[in-house]
Amino acid sequence: MSSEKLTVVYDNRSLDQRCAADWGFGCVVEKGGYSLLFDVGAKKEVLSSNMEVLWVPECSHIFVSHNHWDHTDGIEAALKPGVVCFMVPSAMDSLGRRVLELGGIPVAPEPGEEILPGIWTTGQIDADPPEQGMVFEGSFGSVLITGCAHPGIVRMVKKVGELFGEPPALVIGGFHWYEESLEEINKEIALLKELGVQQIGPCHCTGDNQIDHIERRWGKGFHEVGAGWSLIL
Repeated sequence: MSSEKLTVVYDNRSLDQRCAADWGFGCVVEKGGYSLLFDVGAKKEVLSSNMEVLWVPECSHIFVSHNHWDHTDGIEAALKPGVVCFMVPSAMDSLGRRVLELGGIPVAPEPGEEILPGIWTTGQIDADPPEQGMVFEGSFGSVLITGCAHPGIVRMVKKVGELFGEPPALVIGGFHWYEESLEEINKEIALLKELGVQQIGPCHCTGDNQIDHIERRWGKGFHEVGAGWSLIL
């Protein structure tokens, strides 16, 4: 039986020399016999090539965190006819139409809905743009994946606690801290730890200097994330 795992297939940075780095985000979650692609990056050629060299399975479902080009424009590389694409309700008119044109099935799940066995959505959290996070269980606790955390990473972690009764043990994805001061980031880190987050893997729009700072401040439980990085669940 193959291991359940998470593999980053698209990011600004690459940790595998076979993978191209490009502005955007995408990761594959293999769980419960399903292969779910969280976000699809910005370029279909980069997504397709990275998925091929990393030997990730063809996705059975797609989950789009929010309707920004660097999380949606690679969709043609992954969306096959009949594949369900989970998105926020506010994206149904534009992204939903595109998914339909490609033969996919757009679905806007409710907050806290179990979209696949053992995989949930936070539902749409209002921001500019609105965004949803994905939550699932690993052997070490629950995992929250964010695309850019436009609503705020602390707010999204709190939302998980409200919906599911406990905070995520691990948070991975874009934190949108690339314009934040290190002083403000220190405050956010302290809040995440107070909420009970144990492990962290910031990438994409978090900012390179900010990621380096987070690694120093967080200590044990920090993950260096980039295209080619994987985690056994």
